[in-house]
This record gives sequence, C-alpha cells and structure tokens, in this order.
Amino acid sequence: MILKFNIAVKTIALLSIIIVVSAMQLNAQFIKDNYEVGLSGSLGSLSESSSSNYSGNYSTNNFTFLTLFADYYFLDGISVEPELGIFAIDNNSPAQFFIANICYTKMRRNSPFAFFVKLGYGISNSIILSSTSKSLIEGKDNFDTRIVNVGMGVKYILNSQIALRGECNYKFQKRAVTYVPLTGKSFTYDDKYETFSLAFGASYLF
Repeated sequence: MILKFNIAVKTIALLSIIIVVSAMQLNAQFIKDNYEVGLSGSLGSLSESSSSNYSGNYSTNNFTFLTLFADYYFLDGISVEPELGIFAIDNNSPAQFFIANICYTKMRRNSPFAFFVKLGYGISNSIILSSTSKSLIEGKDNFDTRIVNVGMGVKYILNSQIALRGECNYKFQKRAVTYVPLTGKSFTYDDKYETFSLAFGASYLF
C-alpha cells in the first residue's frame, strides 16, 4: 500500500513538473498578442566618412549605445519593436535616436534558446565628427540624421518571463550638411556613419 502511494506521489510530482515546464515554454515562445520589453547596451567602433567637392576624410572612434525597446507580437514570432536610445563618444555630447524595427524570433524546440533577426529605419539628432570634435547637434528636436538598422542574435530564456539576449548590430547613418564659409559659395556634403557593435541585455516577457 505504501509502495503504491509513493508511486502515485511521484507520478503526480512528475506530471506537475511537466505541466509547469510546458507552461513556461509556451509563455516564452513569443506568440501572438504577447509583449516583450527590455534594456540593452553595447560598445563598438564608429567609422565615419565625409566627402565633398573639396575634400574627404575618414576616421574611427569608440562609442557606447544604451537602448530601451518594446515588442508587440502581432503574429507568432513576428513583432514590431519601437527602440529608443542614446549613444556617446568621448568628448562629445550624447545623441538620441528612435528606430522602428520589424523582428522575427524563432524558439528552438526543447531548448531555452531563441534566435532573432530585425530590420528597421529611424532618425537621430546626431552628427558626431570625431572624438576630438564636438557633436554638431543643432537642436534637441532637429532629428535629421537617417538610420538603417540591422541586427541578429540569440535570446536565452531564464524562465517564463525573463530572457537574456546578445545581438550583433549594424547601423548606417547619413545626414546632409550645408557649410557656409565666411567667404565664397556655400556647399553641401554628406556625412555617413557605419556602426558595428555587440549588444547585451535582458527583457521581460508578458
């Protein structure tokens, strides 16, 4: 009798564990009408090129990104992701940016890992020249730099609500700048930026 009781208890405990784990996996599978909010940061290098009819230059500097994001899954695995952030370089004023991304997340079967990719377009108020020059931010509301954003990475599901993430990210930025010299004719040139970075963060799923 005692043996049968122990077997029944073990069976109930095993079924309970299976139910809990299944619920955790289902809740973490990034399904329709779910949300994900999080914070990520990164360090990387900034490559800048400027060209005009008169001259051209190229430079590389280190930078820091800090990003707040929020996803809404309108289909299983597919989400819209508004992204707000700042980036800064030594001796420069921090700049702000806003990007709208479309993301796809694929949960691996019987695994705590999920893979994701994203593509987005956004704006920024930055025009950072170099680590020895000041940012030419004409105004906090002057968001005239255009950004193309591409990312891919891995999410690690800690439990039904918390995920860690790592991301390889590429941003291309472009802005037209008009220079008016004290003497002579004004001219316009393009500032272009390519940023490559590794971002790490965490998110909350609900």
